[in-house]
Amino acid sequence: MDTELGFWFNHNNTTHDAQYFNQANVYLGSTYIEPVVTDTYEPYIVFNYKPVERLKLAAGVKYLYANRDFKDYVALAQGQPGVFNASFHQVLPSVGANYRVMEGINLFANFTQNANPPGYNQFYTGVYNPSLAPQKANTYDLGLVWNRGFWKGELDLFRVDFRNYILSTTVQVGSFNQTVLANAGKAINQGISWQNNFVFNDQLSAYANVGFLDARLKSAGQPFPYAPHHTESVGLIYRDGGFKATVGFNEIGNAYYNLGGKFLPLGSRFYTNASLRYTLNNMPLSSGGFGLKKVSLGVYVNNLFDRTWIQSYSGSNANPNLKLNLPANVYATLDASF
Repeated sequence: MDTELGFWFNHNNTTHDAQYFNQANVYLGSTYIEPVVTDTYEPYIVFNYKPVERLKLAAGVKYLYANRDFKDYVALAQGQPGVFNASFHQVLPSVGANYRVMEGINLFANFTQNANPPGYNQFYTGVYNPSLAPQKANTYDLGLVWNRGFWKGELDLFRVDFRNYILSTTVQVGSFNQTVLANAGKAINQGISWQNNFVFNDQLSAYANVGFLDARLKSAGQPFPYAPHHTESVGLIYRDGGFKATVGFNEIGNAYYNLGGKFLPLGSRFYTNASLRYTLNNMPLSSGGFGLKKVSLGVYVNNLFDRTWIQSYSGSNANPNLKLNLPANVYATLDASF
């Protein structure tokens, strides 16, 4: 048995300053000035045990503590509440197992508890939610991984049970839409994912992936926003010297958008993306004082067949406005390494 001890610390100090200027580009003030300081502490311990050659076991525990301080100077200047603090802590265990069935084929199973403290936008003046609790979840994962030469893949069955699920929802305040964070109670996210990669030779490879998802807010009896019921994708990748060409066909099943507490359907969508890229290594100018080592030129086409679908909604949920996707579009990139 071996043991791993560790400690993660993250300090983030960000000031959100929305400034406005007159036509002469003279600073007139700020719509908001919001310094946000977040400190996260995560000590952990992991035990690894190998009872037999084919089997690996792991168990661990992590302690999460997060503290966030927030000030809204514009709100304070207007005599409104503008100084907030929130702290969260949670003990998070995990266990896992990996069993080698035969060379190139492994079974795995994992259980993990995790917690996600609310984002700083819980403190926005006017939509501050002082009772917003951290999002917690139990994650179960069971699957099979294989590498049989030209065919690599993974079959994964998963389930995530959420508590205090944090939902971002749009509410109408007067004539404006505002985003509010709220705990939506219990939620479930479960499904199956099957990923495949095929290597036919040094030039040609392909992929084929499919997934089915059951994602819903159990407490409200509503679907997850933006969570499609199924996804499929197939594609080809061709390499020859410095050239790389790709084409991918994608289908995304029906999903929903949350507008003012009402879940509106987005519908399914099918789209195709393609690209062609050429990379020139060992540039002749690399030894001439410029230090130019590599140049890449790429051309990309999104939504090749110019399909149309709904991306989101806005306005009133009784008579919403539709936001559609971009039409077929082409762009190019030029990258140089020195």
